[in-house]
Amino acid sequence: MTLQVPKGLLQDGEKVRRRARADDNGAWSPWAGLAVDLEQGATADKTSNGPRGIAPAPAAALADDDSRVQECWRNEQRARTSAQDGTDGYYMNRNTWCAIHQLVRGDAQINSRPGILVNGIIADATILGTAGGNGEDTPTKNRFSRFKISLKNVTAFGGVYSRQAPIAFGAGTYNTACKIDGDSYVQGPWQQWRDGKVVEFSVVSDEANGGGIDKVERCFPKFYAKIWLDGISTTPPKTYWSDARPEVRCDSAIYLTSHYGSGCIFDKVAAVYETTETRPGVPWSGMGDPDNVNMAYRSVASHIWTAQHKKELTLPKRADKSIPGHWLGASGPLSRNVNARWKIKNNEKSRNMCRLLFKDYDRKDAELGKGPKHKVYECDEFPFQSTMQGTWVSVEHLNSPDAYAYSIRPVWWKRNTEDGRRLGAFYGSRRILGEDGTRRKTTYDHFWVEAHVPGQNPH
Repeated sequence: MTLQVPKGLLQDGEKVRRRARADDNGAWSPWAGLAVDLEQGATADKTSNGPRGIAPAPAAALADDDSRVQECWRNEQRARTSAQDGTDGYYMNRNTWCAIHQLVRGDAQINSRPGILVNGIIADATILGTAGGNGEDTPTKNRFSRFKISLKNVTAFGGVYSRQAPIAFGAGTYNTACKIDGDSYVQGPWQQWRDGKVVEFSVVSDEANGGGIDKVERCFPKFYAKIWLDGISTTPPKTYWSDARPEVRCDSAIYLTSHYGSGCIFDKVAAVYETTETRPGVPWSGMGDPDNVNMAYRSVASHIWTAQHKKELTLPKRADKSIPGHWLGASGPLSRNVNARWKIKNNEKSRNMCRLLFKDYDRKDAELGKGPKHKVYECDEFPFQSTMQGTWVSVEHLNSPDAYAYSIRPVWWKRNTEDGRRLGAFYGSRRILGEDGTRRKTTYDHFWVEAHVPGQNPH
């Protein structure tokens, strides 16, 4: 099959999608992707992009096929809000943001039905932003956030707009040294956008412009759309600027780059670490067979749940104990501690208290225990030893009276290891910045913890 494309319509390296059907009433074939190659002498069976030697990536999926776009539209009311409403779009989580805008261009009926388009075009634009780490063993210099724009509900009215109305999108930044990486302007006939054309803009933050030892910088991208009638000079383009402008924070913190690379995040979103109990038993009771360590009481999730909902049953005991970390509690959120010495001090204090308060803490078993020492339990503490609210940092480091605003419990070492890995993944994927009291004194991130135990009241 041969298709003639007007000169200048496609750009080298542009990713497009195609599908076909036998006649006007036939079923469409599945979408297939291709990359435009305008290199001199290119042949039909070429499979790489010339000297770059990179196989063409599949074209972007239709907006309706993207689960994140679907979630954005499920939260349409929030996604359509703007800076004028005191918001700037819909933050799904610290890795995803979106906004929805309506584009309208054309001539309105002025007699019997004022405000009704008789010749024009209307569409809904979805801006989807993603951010995260660049990945392990990647260069740290540039940190990226990416924004895709797609259209849905695209409808053209009247002959002239149906024939020759292009739509374009552009991106820029404001109040920042961050830049748009690559093309900052993309256009195409309205039919391409209707059929699934997606444009992506990358915002790059150079770590050299970041502040402090973690090289923190904030980026403020902005977006606009244009609609016009090609070749009709008396109809100037109509430009729509997005009021919903996301805020992106980028960093190159060394305790994150080692496994997650440098990267960016939408830090306006409240970070929540969630863990779920999957073992049988009551979260606050250790009754039962002493060899049955694979029970709820010996797991971290149940310990956290007890600390948040039944503080009176936790150790050390205190009548008016208030433990931070739960979003419905009165003691506030947690913040990350990246001072290695402080974390050791938290651990030492917790272990000493576990040994004093739990007679089975030092239990050993050849099959259930860990390593050559066969120790069955490790001392779990909540708030975590990796927080500024840990047992030692919250008291001795601050020279404050010990209010016992924490809980300790021996848990099976396997469960402690598992939850420790999950917590580490949370810190890394959500790019939770920490403080160490010396070079890092700013608290960039607060976070909450939510433990789920099936069958128990969550709040």
